[in-house]
Amino acid sequence: MSFGLRCAALLVALFPASASAQERAELDERFAAEFLPLLQQRCLECHGERATKGGLDLRGWTSADAARLEPGVLAQMRARLEAGEMPPPERERPSREEVERALAWIGAALREGGPVDPGRVSLRRLTRLEYRNTVRDLLGLAIDVEERLPVDPVGAGFDTLGDLQLLSPLLLERYLELAEELAARAVPSAATIDVERLASAFSGGDEIAVGGVDARGLYSHGEFVLELELPREGRYRVELRGCGDQAGPEAPRLDLRVGQRALGAVSFPTRRGELHAAPLEVELPAGSAQLSAEFANDYYRPEEPDRGARDRNVYLASWRVTGPLEPPPRSAFQRRCVDRADGAGERAREEIVGELLERAWRRPPEPEALSRVLALAPPGTPEDEALRRAIAAALVSPRFLFRPEGLARARASGADGTSIALDGYELATRLAYFLWASAPDDALRGAAARGELAAEDGLLRELRRLLRDARASALVEGFAVQWLQLARLDEASPDAERFPHFDAALRRSMRQETELFFEALLREDRPLEELVSAEFRFVDERLARHYGLEGVRGAHFRRVAIPEGERGGLLAHASILTLTSNPRRTSPVKRGKWILEVLLDAPPPPPPPEAGALAEDPASASLPLRERLARHRRDPSCASCHVRMDALGFALEAFGPTGRRRAQDDAGPLDPVGELPDGRKVADLGGLRAVLLEGEALERAALRALLVYALGRALEPHDEPLLARALESLAARRSRGEELSLRTLIEVVATSEAFRRRRSEDGG
Repeated sequence: MSFGLRCAALLVALFPASASAQERAELDERFAAEFLPLLQQRCLECHGERATKGGLDLRGWTSADAARLEPGVLAQMRARLEAGEMPPPERERPSREEVERALAWIGAALREGGPVDPGRVSLRRLTRLEYRNTVRDLLGLAIDVEERLPVDPVGAGFDTLGDLQLLSPLLLERYLELAEELAARAVPSAATIDVERLASAFSGGDEIAVGGVDARGLYSHGEFVLELELPREGRYRVELRGCGDQAGPEAPRLDLRVGQRALGAVSFPTRRGELHAAPLEVELPAGSAQLSAEFANDYYRPEEPDRGARDRNVYLASWRVTGPLEPPPRSAFQRRCVDRADGAGERAREEIVGELLERAWRRPPEPEALSRVLALAPPGTPEDEALRRAIAAALVSPRFLFRPEGLARARASGADGTSIALDGYELATRLAYFLWASAPDDALRGAAARGELAAEDGLLRELRRLLRDARASALVEGFAVQWLQLARLDEASPDAERFPHFDAALRRSMRQETELFFEALLREDRPLEELVSAEFRFVDERLARHYGLEGVRGAHFRRVAIPEGERGGLLAHASILTLTSNPRRTSPVKRGKWILEVLLDAPPPPPPPEAGALAEDPASASLPLRERLARHRRDPSCASCHVRMDALGFALEAFGPTGRRRAQDDAGPLDPVGELPDGRKVADLGGLRAVLLEGEALERAALRALLVYALGRALEPHDEPLLARALESLAARRSRGEELSLRTLIEVVATSEAFRRRRSEDGG
């Protein structure tokens, strides 16, 4: 059993959850007998007696109660002890047994530190992903949110934080426009047009009379333009009446477009004064449209003997647009809500709007709210128009755009002065947006209405159902992409001269491999440790060539086994290795920093102002990278962070800047070995994998990320007991023989007090 697992087992054995008074007293005794001597002998010289390095003064920690009051400091101390960074290398180090006992005490102290504070969660607005998915599930409509909505602000690694989700006037205007557009698409208008415009109503060409009729003429290149309002998308009949001066082998031709899209062509075989009707059926969009007809085959031959056949010209007298020619198709919303309404007229309208509001607002609307929405369409309003107004109103309501919690606070029971339980609908909304980035479906709202989510088994039953649904892929797009920092791959720019094989297609394949890999771990309930030890990967032909794999053909992705020496899960993914490299070389610093932030729950602090960058002058640039980084670490302001980052990053030096295996770099043979602060060597991918699988750091990192994403707030020092209890729950499952997976962690997060409750003083 590894060092970290022995600590976890000792913690569970000595200090079960909800410590009794006797157990708390025993914990106090252990503080005095074991933890306090370690503080006095190893810590106080730098953190209290002679200095307060890092602003930390531990002289007040004379009792267990004093230590319990600072859970954030306890958590930092645990991280430093786990990493072997404290005490610093120049001081006498504690024994392995002393460190084990200290870590066990810290974990127990955090876990039994009183009621968990669920924290303050600001009113949360739908992110772009959540808006897109909610509209898809509510109305059956697709929307390109990247083009229509601004990028969501990011904090603590995620875009789900309520504190950052402001509603600017520009964003509100976008929401209004989208609501009207989506309402029109959800209930397409059955209106048609039959519009004829004479020459004076369209532009282009010269005014002329042909056969006693006003027309417009084009004598060389040019176009006629007509502006129209079209009631809906569909197939229209466009008829142009005109004639021409005939010359050359072809009749005068007009090429039609709507905007920049070609529609087809019409010809006028009759001579000037003999009007010819040229019809064409075309697909046109809804709304404002600009139709243009370009004279496409001008002809002029002055040397032609027949004077009447020297010049080809075109004349247009009228332009008629009729349609759409077919009735509008029934939308997904109409098929779901309108076609099965139980009733007719006003009664059916009330039923349809009531269901719409319940699904859009994630809970049944109050009678007053339903009445206000119905009143937007007075009696006599056509049914389709009434529904469009109701949909638009539902989509611009704060109850749709935001996720309010606390509406039932006055009716809630069980408030303990610190937190209050979410009601069933609020909990259903949290769960659905956590797993689907979308609104609760009918079954989940039904479970909420029946009170089934209040019990842990009912909550877990629904959670597992949601994870089996295809919509759980939102955890890849919403959670994994942000946790693993995959967006940075779009910013990576390997030097084109050194890496001519790298292109946009390879970049897309790299990212898709990692997304498919994460989804496989989730869908197949695979062990969490496979994040860094999986025996398989996903490749298409392009990515297989990049990795040097034979026998892979075609653009579709397939799962392939990988040899023992390259089993590193995410650590061997070209996406991660590329986004943590520089354009011309690898970056052990960036790679080590990514590992610390993402996989070890130990992000390095921001560099101090006096810390310098890696020297890039010609003399330094000629040195091997390892030597340049060694010189950089000699700067005391840089050493504390770089000693661990560099060691972890060097273990990945066998992979080049675009993730390809290599035996050497520009300076010669590689030395993929790093030394951690406690003196341990990390050699190549296998050694790094072993370090990451020690203890509970990987579980804690994944838990922390899931909690931030699910709760919509950054974790604070008061959340350390929450994390400690979640880890204790995982340890208990492991002790029962369960294999921990991403699903296990998701269940622990969703059943935690922080997920199911909120601070009682926050208001509605």
